[in-house]
Amino acid sequence: MTYKILSRFLIVSLFLLITFCSAYYYDYEPNILSKNLRLAAIGNLDLVVIERINEINAYDFGESPAGAISDNNDQSEICIPFFYGFTITSDTLYDNKWHAYVGSISSVIKPWDKVAIGGSFSRADANEEMESWIGPEYDYERDVTRYSLIANWKAISRVTIGFRGAYNKLTEERSDYSGTYIGEAKVFVYEPSLLISTGSGHWQYGLDYKYKKFSREYGDTVIHEVAIPVIHSSSNLELGIRATLGTILDTATIKSINMRSLYILPFGNKHLNFGFQLGYTSPHIMDDFYYGYAPGYQTNMGFGMAYLNKGIGLLGIQYKKEILTFTELTTPYSIHSNCLCIGAEIRLFNAVPLRLGYTNVGRDPSLGITSYYDVITWGFGFQFPNIDLKVDFAHNLYVYKHGYNDKADFDHTFGIAGYFDF
Repeated sequence: MTYKILSRFLIVSLFLLITFCSAYYYDYEPNILSKNLRLAAIGNLDLVVIERINEINAYDFGESPAGAISDNNDQSEICIPFFYGFTITSDTLYDNKWHAYVGSISSVIKPWDKVAIGGSFSRADANEEMESWIGPEYDYERDVTRYSLIANWKAISRVTIGFRGAYNKLTEERSDYSGTYIGEAKVFVYEPSLLISTGSGHWQYGLDYKYKKFSREYGDTVIHEVAIPVIHSSSNLELGIRATLGTILDTATIKSINMRSLYILPFGNKHLNFGFQLGYTSPHIMDDFYYGYAPGYQTNMGFGMAYLNKGIGLLGIQYKKEILTFTELTTPYSIHSNCLCIGAEIRLFNAVPLRLGYTNVGRDPSLGITSYYDVITWGFGFQFPNIDLKVDFAHNLYVYKHGYNDKADFDHTFGIAGYFDF
């Protein structure tokens, strides 16, 4: 019971911290709108612009390991991204310094039509320092290492079996006037899955099981989840539905359902994309390295439109809304978050697109406080001629504003990535 109460208190506290003091909540890795740098540079138009990480298929949207063999248009791929970020604060009493980097390599190789194997490795390092007018307050180091392996086998023409395993490790070292604390957390994930395709190829039905164990010095926590992804794909319409049911800690259960669709209206070498999403999750879950949950539910919706011209570029806009409702507190309340994204891509040359974007995230007044932030994005890409090799660059500038003062804090994140398909 004590652990249950502490877990709920932890996640509610973090939700409040992220909501009201975004610039002072530092993650293990640099903040960026999307791990795909094309999306990160155009304001993260992820509902209406399809890239290799947000396809409406069994692997990306459905999160099914059995879908890897058909992901990325059946091509093998190698991805090598690198990100670096730092924060500049305008606080006069405390001088916060934060910077972080993460580098990774991932690959899925498809040597035969019925087999796919792959894996990934990433290493992140974050450092946070705070000094006040009386001297140093603390120094915080976070190191994260992540490994994963994936394997697919198409047992028969319409049935694919998949498995994914992952191991993540976090090492934290905090030094202050009271001494030095070193903590360690490990996460183990095992995911077998099954994917069945219809004879027409337009529908796919999956069944996934996830075993996830959080290992820390005070004990282990094990989570079990079962998910059913359903995918429809045709020339003009892509639709994905994913329902999840799981167990957490005691007798509580995880319940979620998410839907996303993309309708493509073509005319010549141009087309309009119309995107839509809708989701529900209960309760509120935090399950990176520190596991916890808070009673309540989260609903989200979004829609958008983009105009794409292969010879010129694209222009798009989308809107998302998220409502976090906390139920079992002294005073139950909801937090409303609104996100507006605008982005464009201009092909100055056929192989070098220039990308620009803007994102605004605002939170409605809750507990008497309003907070919001803007993200200014830009970047470019380069397609090497005669080979399927792409290099993308993106920069995100986060400008944080708070309702209780007129000051602004700034996060800069830079990313560069290479993608090779074969």
